[in-house]
Amino acid sequence: MAPNSSIPYNPTDHVAPITLLPEEVFGYVDLATLADIHRYLCESELQEDVELATWMRENYLNNLGVDPGTAEIRTAQVFSKLDRAYRRVRSLTNKAQDKWPFFDRNFKQMSSAMVRNNARGEAAPGVMFPIDGMQRKSYLAMQLADESITPNGK
Repeated sequence: MAPNSSIPYNPTDHVAPITLLPEEVFGYVDLATLADIHRYLCESELQEDVELATWMRENYLNNLGVDPGTAEIRTAQVFSKLDRAYRRVRSLTNKAQDKWPFFDRNFKQMSSAMVRNNARGEAAPGVMFPIDGMQRKSYLAMQLADESITPNGK
């Protein structure tokens, strides 16, 4: 039996599991720079850019005060989305933002290679980060909370 080709594949329908990074590579993003990135993405005519801007507003920019500061980045997926947003705005404006928005846990600027590796969940290209016991428990707890559990497995 041939597969039904009339059903389009949409990768957003198949969400990848959250990849919690080891604490030593957690990062921070500068929210003022992120707000600038958000502004440029909102001005774009591409739906993907607008969706990315909406995600940024919902996850990082909703409660900005007078001094926005920074926000923590703990997962490969968030690194990936924020890095994609930065690169997309650089492409839209033909210039880099005035300020690189990514910092390590000591608030030193992260290299672009480290941001890309974190976005892939890798310590280096092709080398995955080890997940320790506490992070594994946290990850499994998040997955259980996301799944709908019904009596008798139905």
